[in-house]
Amino acid sequence: MQRPTGDNEGNCGPQRPERPDDAHTSPEAQGARGIAGAERRVVHEEEIFPPFPAARYFGTGSYEMGGSHAQGSDAIGDLNPLGGYGTLSDAGGPGSTTLYGDETPSGESHSSPIVTHPLIVFDVNETLLDLEAMQPIFDRIFQDKGAMRLWFANLIMYSAALTLAECYVPFTDIGSAVMKMLAETRGIRIREADKHELALRFSTMPPHPEVPDALRKLRRSGFRLFTLTDNLLEVQTRQLEHGGLLDLFERRFSADSARHHKPSPHAYAYAQSQLGVAPSELMLVACHTWDTLGAVAAGWGAALIRREGNELLGVGPQPHIVGKDLNEIADQLIARSRMNCPSPEE
Repeated sequence: MQRPTGDNEGNCGPQRPERPDDAHTSPEAQGARGIAGAERRVVHEEEIFPPFPAARYFGTGSYEMGGSHAQGSDAIGDLNPLGGYGTLSDAGGPGSTTLYGDETPSGESHSSPIVTHPLIVFDVNETLLDLEAMQPIFDRIFQDKGAMRLWFANLIMYSAALTLAECYVPFTDIGSAVMKMLAETRGIRIREADKHELALRFSTMPPHPEVPDALRKLRRSGFRLFTLTDNLLEVQTRQLEHGGLLDLFERRFSADSARHHKPSPHAYAYAQSQLGVAPSELMLVACHTWDTLGAVAAGWGAALIRREGNELLGVGPQPHIVGKDLNEIADQLIARSRMNCPSPEE
């Protein structure tokens, strides 16, 4: 089926990405499309990457590409469009010292062991940035302290539902539609000014207090940092720039480029293909169990931050590391890397 051209709101059916992410594009060159669904500006890339190759995940590092079935490093070799952005040898590769296995509570294995110094990929909304900054607009409009959390839960649910239905809609547009839907169930009218305020607050959420120092600590310890979010690339760029975190990440990825929201395997496979590494060389850090579940099922490592209202799910793939905040996660990653890779003096 030929995919319609133009903006992608409401386009259903199997789709392939058209626009790559690019952390090197200046913030000024990126559009400011917020929750309200304002017009998207074209981002002119300084470096054009090849389009996301057709890849079908079979589990445990196994992919089908271009009609052929490949395993592990063989598959990844065909997916490496970046050359110097990381190879199996850069991050340890086959036979390197590993940190941990990957089993569910029932003992069922879901992925290969994780390398000592994985590339760390961060979720953004609520993981790095404080979602509570959204509370005032929901208090004002809905007069209900639980409205903001209900909105965010429905935003995640409908992004997953649309992805399962193979009907891609940008995350920001789903957020606006969900707010309007919830308001209509209560007889509340959403004004244009409300939509603009929602967009502004979403793009200016501050980082959690421990986040900047924890990220710098990981970088000082030799970890390479990236992001993968459902947000449009231009939205997360504005978020990270406003929070003073932009320069701490080598590259930023958006599920928008895969046309599949997390936790679809296609979202994680897109970031993996752009970095050119095996699944076991990647570690997702997120405060949402649905996100860590998706990453582990795709063969990644995962660390769960127990932000308020977020907890482990007792079934399915489990995260490898759990901590109350990013400092605890960072300390565990650094300790494990030192334990497996002692300094020459040791």
